Amino acid sequence: IVDTCVEMRSCNLLEGEEVVTLGYHTINDGGAALYKVESSPRGFSEALENGLYAILCDEGELNSKQVGMWGDNIHDDTAEFNAALAYMENDHVKTLHMKDGLYKISGAHTIPYAACIIGDGNPRIPTWQYNNWNFADRTGAVFAITGGEGTTTADNSPFRMLSYSSLINLGFWYPDQPVHDIVTPVLYPPTIALIPDVNEHENRNNCVLLDNITFGNAYLGISAECLHTCFTLRSSFLYAFKNALTIDQSIDIDRVYNIHMNMIPILFDQPFPAGSPRAWQFNSGESNYGVIVRKADAALFEDVFIYGFHTALYVDGTIAGHRPNGITFRNCATEGCVRCFAAEGGFTRIKLMFCSFGTNATKSEVAVTFNGTTDGSGNEILISDTTVWRSNDRAMFIKNCDDVLITNCALKQLTVTGEQRAASLLMTHVRRGAVSNIAAQIYRNTDYDSNYIYIAESKGVMFNQIVGTGLNGQLSAQFIIDNANHGVTMKSLMTAGAATAFVSSGAVNSSAETPINYAA
Repeated sequence: IVDTCVEMRSCNLLEGEEVVTLGYHTINDGGAALYKVESSPRGFSEALENGLYAILCDEGELNSKQVGMWGDNIHDDTAEFNAALAYMENDHVKTLHMKDGLYKISGAHTIPYAACIIGDGNPRIPTWQYNNWNFADRTGAVFAITGGEGTTTADNSPFRMLSYSSLINLGFWYPDQPVHDIVTPVLYPPTIALIPDVNEHENRNNCVLLDNITFGNAYLGISAECLHTCFTLRSSFLYAFKNALTIDQSIDIDRVYNIHMNMIPILFDQPFPAGSPRAWQFNSGESNYGVIVRKADAALFEDVFIYGFHTALYVDGTIAGHRPNGITFRNCATEGCVRCFAAEGGFTRIKLMFCSFGTNATKSEVAVTFNGTTDGSGNEILISDTTVWRSNDRAMFIKNCDDVLITNCALKQLTVTGEQRAASLLMTHVRRGAVSNIAAQIYRNTDYDSNYIYIAESKGVMFNQIVGTGLNGQLSAQFIIDNANHGVTMKSLMTAGAATAFVSSGAVNSSAETPINYAA
């Protein structure tokens, strides 16, 4: 038995002997291990001064201190981390336990096939207080990432994930990112990126798992943009300047659940620059996003909360090729965003279920937008049991879409600040749709005309059991049918507090059994 690996190297040990160390750099530093002395190196070994080698008996797994990592944010742990990854790549072990500590690393690192890096405890990064980093708040295993400034490509990501690899209970922090400058932050690559796996069919990346991870001040969070299947992200906190999560080229069954996404100053309790909106944009006007979904099939987002981004959830179907398809957002919530949800371009089978969308109190655009294409392609949109509870513009806007079902929703519109006519629900150029069990409320709008429901240039649309309520002296708050060429079916409608209850320039069909009721 020897105290440390440093002492072991100077011992005159014989081939075949076994040695127990009480630590790697110091006694009880977490690096205690069993070694066997051999004549040549293999696996993870320490060169002895007498020319022999002490071979680590890993028992199927390693920990960060056994491979010589300090975790003190002073010593650079890059070389030791790379050595551990190389050891895992050669199938000696598949699990690396990161002991409690703050590990300073730089460069791009590839996490081997089926390898798991798991931290001790619950990760929390240092916090910014009184114009300095407070390291007393740091808990668990956290990587302090340096280098890579000025590039945003996934090839330079600090953590490049191959198939079946996983990161669990880990924090990621950029000590050189100035948290006080949210308008012009330092550009960095995605902290974690899925990369093509040459050992898989079509170079596909399969089944990466990210569990209980925390980003403190990333520029780009997670990039799942290569061809991939079955990506899972769960139980994590993502704080990012630009985009927290981007998914593209997903073939099947991505799942994201129990996630909290936030803008940086919220975490560090820093004020936004004077004159900037609470939901932040770059000086150039470029927006930031909580979630971006592009070419993807069958992705599920569940229990995702997003605060402070310009656009919380964005389905981007504007890029040529395979359109976003089968994307479900369930139990998702937003607050303090300019746009809560937007789907644009070509998309099919999008569902919003049991969601709560709140926008920025002083600056917002349309809270929920579906803006499809004019080519007549199917969309199949379902919005159910969803609340838009604060919007300074239209609560919900749907254009160039077909097969739209909206049911059991509540839409609350606040003071309109921009348009002469805004609506809680505006549908235009919709081909086939049904709207039922909707409560729409216009709250405090004395400057502009506004409407509960506004329908234009649509066909095959039916409304059933709609309640509209206007408060505080609206100029107008009513149902508007601007549909000269197509009939709209309206049943069981009630409006209260409206200067004008119902205006129509098109055919309106109502049922005698369920008449339209107005209470102006």
